[in-house]
Amino acid sequence: MKQLFITGLMACLTLSLTAQDTDCSQIKPADKFTGTCATYFPGEKKDIKETRAYKDGLPHGEWKTYNEAGKLRETANYKDGKKDGEWLIWDDSGTKRYQMYYSNGTRTGLWIRWNEKGEEFFRKDYSAAK
Repeated sequence: MKQLFITGLMACLTLSLTAQDTDCSQIKPADKFTGTCATYFPGEKKDIKETRAYKDGLPHGEWKTYNEAGKLRETANYKDGKKDGEWLIWDDSGTKRYQMYYSNGTRTGLWIRWNEKGEEFFRKDYSAAK
């Protein structure tokens, strides 16, 4: 029983690592890919530029974008190919610049923008918009 559990755990870890190592440039729309893939900055180091999640070939789940220094630049969320949930954008210094929300591909909720000093200069609530 213990051996079966360990074998199953190893298989799950292998599948998890393989999905994250998938290069997005190798995926074709006809593949109907499900899992996570990555894009890379040019060069030999293979530094990750973006991670993307798909379900049946459509964006589904969290996408993350990084700058060349490896700092998180953007997070975005998709559901069944449409923008859905919170989207955040930071500048290279780490200052949050945008906070946005989508529901089923449509703007919703409170959208906020900040300048390079971190001072809010834009605020709009899309909750009532139809």
